[in-house]
Amino acid sequence: MNYSQKLLAEHLQKHPEHNQYVSAIDLSKAERAFHATSFSPERRGVLVVVDYAQRCEGFKVQLNQAITTAKANGIVKVCEQHLEEIHKHFQKEIAQLFINYIHAESVCMSSAITGPANFPVERNKKRLASAMNKYDAIAEREKQLYKRAVKMLLPDGDGTVIKSDSASAVQQLEAKLEQLVKEKEMWIAINKMVRKVYPKGQLKAGATQNDIDELIKDLQTSFGLYEDAAINLLKPCRITSKVVAFPSYSLTNRSQEIKRTEQRIKEQKKLEEGRESNQLNDSLDNGIEYELTEDNKIAIHFTTKPSEEVRSILKSNAFKCSRHRNYAWVRKHTLNAQNAFVREVLPVLKDIAA
Repeated sequence: MNYSQKLLAEHLQKHPEHNQYVSAIDLSKAERAFHATSFSPERRGVLVVVDYAQRCEGFKVQLNQAITTAKANGIVKVCEQHLEEIHKHFQKEIAQLFINYIHAESVCMSSAITGPANFPVERNKKRLASAMNKYDAIAEREKQLYKRAVKMLLPDGDGTVIKSDSASAVQQLEAKLEQLVKEKEMWIAINKMVRKVYPKGQLKAGATQNDIDELIKDLQTSFGLYEDAAINLLKPCRITSKVVAFPSYSLTNRSQEIKRTEQRIKEQKKLEEGRESNQLNDSLDNGIEYELTEDNKIAIHFTTKPSEEVRSILKSNAFKCSRHRNYAWVRKHTLNAQNAFVREVLPVLKDIAA
């Protein structure tokens, strides 16, 4: 066992989860790539292999965290069966990018290692820049693959943003509304408790530190707060110097958010009723067809390329030509999209000559 193998073995002893990845990168090639640029090519070679292993493991951990978050947010549609396949594809792609980087690094030199005599400065600058670009491409591709993976695993999103085309949008919105109402009720109850010691935001006459400590304990036990959170609620306002746990504007903002969520639930239910009614699926006499797709897009299929005037109307109503859908013009289905289609687009489509 040589020095680089020994270093790698020590790392794997501390991080056994990396064992499954390290064979994808040739350690000896990674080591040789740094012979002309580093005083410790063995260590640099090991760092490259470890870097690859950490990215692979980190990718898997991130995806599992995204799935856990989605489930906690009430997302029903989670395609976990694709996780292993996605992870294997990630390993393969990132391994190839690391191999490209190692190859680019192997032709680089450092005058500190090779000596300054007849050193090809300009040529080496280009080679170093190429190697750095190859390394930067790894992180860039990693982001792209993660974004694609999340889209495949969580087609309805992770629940952080509730999409109107999600299969469980109403349930998510109702769960959010319930949480908002509970929080508002808790804020009101906390304010009521704080006012017992701080009436009108000022410490009541005769109150001592013991009263404040007792209030902090009551906040912890009654509302499940951590001590730091309870103490922060009793900090005086910088402007008024009064102690008000949740100012009136916070409660007003929360009330407005509750109203917005209630309104969105009504709109979402109306939207889903429209989808079930099948009113956005028809064929016109001139051969033009329109439909509501499975992924909730309004799609218009033309027999030929539409005229400049028609294309302009479609674009002004947020429709886009999709080459992935056989050049259909599409827009995400929302109430606004449906109204715009029926009011602005459909009459134009009907007027097109066969």
